[in-house]
Amino acid sequence: MRRQYISARCPALGILFFLTLAGRVCGWHAFMDLEKVPPVGGNTSLRSDIELPVLFERNVASAIDGYLIGNCSIALASMKKAILVCDVSTPCGDNYDVPCNLKGRLCDLKCATSWNSAMRDINDLVGQNCTELENYINRHFPNTMDGRAPVGELEWSSLALSCESVCGEYEGFSACRGIESFRLRPPTWRESRTVAEYNAAPCQDFWVTDSHGFRFPVLTWQILHEYEAQDEGCMGSLNLVADDEHSTWACLYVEQCDLIRSHDLSCFKYSHVRGEFHWWDMNSRLDLVSDMPKSQVEASFCETRRTESYIAIVDAVTGTRLSRALLQSVTFVFSKAVAGGDGRLRIAVSGEAAKLGSDSNGYVGCGAFKLTRNTRYWLELDAGPQFYVWKGWYYTQDEDTVVFVSVYPMAMPKCSVGVTLHWCEPSPNDLDLWLFRPGATVGENAVRAYTFWHQPQWIGPNREYEVRLQRTSKGEGRTMFGPEALYMAGQLPAGTYQVLVQVFTQNPESRMEGGCATVTLYSSQNAQGLIRAETVGPKGDDGNWWHVLNIVVSEMGDGTSVVSYGVVDRMLEPGPAVSLSGAVTGMFGTEPKDSPVTGELRMLHAFRVESDGTLWCGQLVLMGIEVLSAVTSEVLSTATVRFVGESTGTFSVAQNVLVPDGRGGFTGGFYRAEGDHVLEIQANGYSTQTMQINLQKIMEPAFFQANLLPSDGQTRIVLEWGNQPADLDLIVVPRGVRAWDGTLVRWTTGFNERPQAYDPCEDAYVWWGLADVCECSALNLPCVPTCFLRGAVSNPRYTPRMSLDVDDTEHGLPDENGLVKNGPETVTMVNLLPGEYQVIINAYPPDDDAPTFESEFSVSIYLGNGLSSVRRVDTVKDQFPGGKWFLAGYISVEDVAEAAAQCTGPFSALQQVASAERPLCYTWNAVGRLLTGFDAYPLKPTVLLALEVFNAVLNEPISDIASYTTDRSPVLSSLRDAAISLADHAFQTADFGRFTGGLQYEEGPLTLQTITVPGFVSLSASVELNGCSQTDMLYRTIWMVPNDGRTRVVVRWGDRPADVDTYVVPKNVQTFANQAPTWVDDTGNPPQTWYDGEAPYLWWGLKGEEAPPLSLVSGAATITLDRDDVAHGEVDEEKGQVINGPETVTFESLFPGEYEVYVTAYSSPPEAREPVLQSDLQIDVYLGNGANDGTGSSRLVDTVEIVQPEGKWYLVGTLIVNQDTCNAAAIMQEEQAPTAYSPQQTPPVCYEWVRSGEVITTYPLAARR
Repeated sequence: MRRQYISARCPALGILFFLTLAGRVCGWHAFMDLEKVPPVGGNTSLRSDIELPVLFERNVASAIDGYLIGNCSIALASMKKAILVCDVSTPCGDNYDVPCNLKGRLCDLKCATSWNSAMRDINDLVGQNCTELENYINRHFPNTMDGRAPVGELEWSSLALSCESVCGEYEGFSACRGIESFRLRPPTWRESRTVAEYNAAPCQDFWVTDSHGFRFPVLTWQILHEYEAQDEGCMGSLNLVADDEHSTWACLYVEQCDLIRSHDLSCFKYSHVRGEFHWWDMNSRLDLVSDMPKSQVEASFCETRRTESYIAIVDAVTGTRLSRALLQSVTFVFSKAVAGGDGRLRIAVSGEAAKLGSDSNGYVGCGAFKLTRNTRYWLELDAGPQFYVWKGWYYTQDEDTVVFVSVYPMAMPKCSVGVTLHWCEPSPNDLDLWLFRPGATVGENAVRAYTFWHQPQWIGPNREYEVRLQRTSKGEGRTMFGPEALYMAGQLPAGTYQVLVQVFTQNPESRMEGGCATVTLYSSQNAQGLIRAETVGPKGDDGNWWHVLNIVVSEMGDGTSVVSYGVVDRMLEPGPAVSLSGAVTGMFGTEPKDSPVTGELRMLHAFRVESDGTLWCGQLVLMGIEVLSAVTSEVLSTATVRFVGESTGTFSVAQNVLVPDGRGGFTGGFYRAEGDHVLEIQANGYSTQTMQINLQKIMEPAFFQANLLPSDGQTRIVLEWGNQPADLDLIVVPRGVRAWDGTLVRWTTGFNERPQAYDPCEDAYVWWGLADVCECSALNLPCVPTCFLRGAVSNPRYTPRMSLDVDDTEHGLPDENGLVKNGPETVTMVNLLPGEYQVIINAYPPDDDAPTFESEFSVSIYLGNGLSSVRRVDTVKDQFPGGKWFLAGYISVEDVAEAAAQCTGPFSALQQVASAERPLCYTWNAVGRLLTGFDAYPLKPTVLLALEVFNAVLNEPISDIASYTTDRSPVLSSLRDAAISLADHAFQTADFGRFTGGLQYEEGPLTLQTITVPGFVSLSASVELNGCSQTDMLYRTIWMVPNDGRTRVVVRWGDRPADVDTYVVPKNVQTFANQAPTWVDDTGNPPQTWYDGEAPYLWWGLKGEEAPPLSLVSGAATITLDRDDVAHGEVDEEKGQVINGPETVTFESLFPGEYEVYVTAYSSPPEAREPVLQSDLQIDVYLGNGANDGTGSSRLVDTVEIVQPEGKWYLVGTLIVNQDTCNAAAIMQEEQAPTAYSPQQTPPVCYEWVRSGEVITTYPLAARR
């Protein structure tokens, strides 16, 4: 049971959780409380009308075996509760042969649990007398019991059948049979029938005792509260492990349970449905309660005497006690093993010495704290920045304890090893630390920690090494002993040094009693200082010589020596005695030099003398490297590695492969110092690669993988990342790629099929879904890929191809050797054509929010020249977690026929492929941006949009001088956030009905925000781009009006009807001489109309069959039909596109009056009902200022959209000419559309446009005949 799932209320731990019950709530078996069970809200069967068991008098003489209640009373009360809760009908009277009828009550949780408790309590009564119970059962279930004592097993089985007729099962819970899981008390020895049951039973018997000394066979709330008051019980919430029946647990000491001798507790779960405690298990197996006061001793970091206190934390080298000031900076953690024996530790006690309070002498930090008696703790103690953290085992016994720790100072000599000894047992009180030289036997060349005896230090002939005794101790003190210390520094001679501890005595039969002698090992090259702590433990009783560990110095052959250690941890018996004079008597049964270590040697540090004579000292890390082809994933057997700037030569990778040794370690590989290294990696036929690595000891063995690229001149993209997520995908998207003739390249697979994509409407791109498996395996290069795109072009000698050669989906998973080999993903690009090739990274899968980018990944770009030269030009990295899509950048390919010399930058590569029609330059453009918002999914279908701009008056193309901006950029990254010149992307036709020009946009609505042509009125437009409905190109025309001061009306519509006509009807017009004008055509002839007698108007038949421009003229006043389009929906033979032109009317120097503007669907005669206006119409109205002195300007004032046309004719609006000038107030009212004003300069009149929007169902010119 993990403690984080459970809350507890225990005296030793503080109140973490307490289940609050209203009033004095007792359990169902609350008979000793002498009160009814109060009702409890929620899902419970506790009721105030339940009849409690019959109590004996409260004195021992009248009680049976000291109990206040017997099994018969419990069983009878439980049976009555089941009958009551399950609503069984009233008894049948004295006629037991007449069966009772049930009320048909639905079996619910309360009924099921009540019956289950009754069946359990009656089962406990089997073999005992209880006539009253049998009679009660027979009254409700006739002939179930035989009425004779004792209660038998057959009678219980018969009652179980009656139970099943009432409530046999509830949601899979067997109410009548499953009774063992809801025991009221633990199994006892007396109930055991087999040896297995006896061994599993925790108690010789079970009872709990109240404050009066009476014993009870079950646990109740009142008993629990009394145990809590004595610090012998606690309770808590089950939290996450609660179920429908149990939500609370309780543990307490029960003296009759055998495990009490190890301070264990008996634990129960409380059923809030039944109102009773159920036996659960012993605390040693549940790990619910950490410590109880009854099992604890007091501990302190000080030995407090009558008038003075002695701090028990000492400097391991000098033996000096910590000062009172330093004691207050000490922090500590005591942990002990979690129950269950799996080796896990959990924190038992932790804190700061300064918060422990003072002892009786006023020493702050010397206050006592609680530890469990006879317990092994793992202690971590930090004595401040001057000392290394001490870690080791600490043992408590039955008495209060002083925690003695010797901490090692951080000021260690360079390239040194330190060893300390301390102990706590008073007998023997003198232990000695020994160090044997390599190959030494007893009595020769041995150094021990007694300065008056033998050789206190070894120093090399040139002082290149030193072994020195720093501290000795005779074991003075009452609760603390030691420390003894030595260190080994410098260029130690090769060999094995043995570290031993001996009980100093002349009697070789003496023993290392007490078991707390502890040896600690430190290294100057370890950031934590402390390497190992070994405690002798109980085996100290087996001898007086303890071989703790070996320190081994070995030479690697390149001038580097490695200092390692190995644990021996064995008692040497027999062992020699040592006299006061230092004489050694006797021999070891097994010499220390012959004692093997347990496990593997572990490196402490390495050293070597550099070429300048200085001593290098540091950590070596075992590393391995595997060199693969980034294209075929094959191991390159010829690969070599050179450590740049290091005098270690060149190594064959194949001869230094990391191989598991079968014991959890590895053989082979390279040993290199911690820190940064630069590797130069080569292999035949592949480009040389340099790799920067950082080695840390915690990485050991450090494994690296290098992925080399063939030296074949091809351009490649390589994606590499760490262990998470398991799968990233490298995707290359060609954008705007053009063949030599300027047409957009169509991409196919190897079978000339449309490539697969995530969405069938999407454009082609390189990804893992192009084939079942993406690989490029072959014995010789070039290999043949399975996932590739090929451009369908006319030149077979220069065919563009892009392939995903390697797709890795299992990052972070170890192989059969236990090594994590995270392969790359590689794309090869051959014979690219002009355009962009966007490099995108996705955290698979693309349609789910998770996983995201979790570890650093890098995208390396290698540009080749198409022949043999390849170089890495950039590596783009993402070091921040989060995000699903990442745009690394794009390769732009440009035709540099006129400027090949300019393709020389650090990110460019001039191609040297003879089959290319023109010289091409590959250039890498880094972006490095997470894609969010509209760009969050970068593979959306695209549409090739071709725009062509015309003069709406003269019907002339003006695209070469036009530019525009949009609300979102085209897919070409080079045009992002830039104004686009149509001259560079103009629409043109090519051979075989293909087209050039245009730009790709992702599907969706596109707003052309500002279309600009010098000398024309700027405008905006919107286009709906549908990626699934467009095949090759979406062609759109833009018709622009000269910004020359003239007033114009432009009528535009779709494919149907083929011909929409514009009419302008002068009405109530007067010349400036207040005379009616005479209207003629531009040749001076009377204008033609549909019917004789009609007043003049502007229309397409003004001059019979003559084509526009057609003008209606009266003096200087002129109304001109500039264009009349009659072929909407038809394909233009020259362009191969449908060009739906507008109809345009220009107004100049108008007389005062009204000029009505109509549109109609052409028919002859005009009164015909068909055709009608069918598709959407848009009429743009431009008001000019009439200036003819070079200052003329026009502006768009209204756009009338006829979305759902009805009828034949439509009155768009009226242009009103007033002889008065436009006042400022009138102009300000233009915001109240559809009215607009424009003052004229010549003549000085005011033009006012008023929108109408009236549908005309009859011929509107008839009234004017």
